[in-house]
Amino acid sequence: MSEHSNISNVTATLYDVTGREIVVWNNLSFITNEQAELPLQKNIQSGIYFLSIKNSNANFVVKLNHL
Repeated sequence: MSEHSNISNVTATLYDVTGREIVVWNNLSFITNEQAELPLQKNIQSGIYFLSIKNSNANFVVKLNHL
């Protein structure tokens, strides 16, 4: 059985391949080992993007390919 915990005060930022900030989500909360969705109200072009997810304890970046 997997451990689930709540991670709060998370900021997620979506960048394009040039490093331009596309959208920022502040004060998010997630449950570990659970799938999460971030609402995207902009139409974005196909391409490579980077999603930075961080709080006071951790920071990681995921490469995304939007078709």
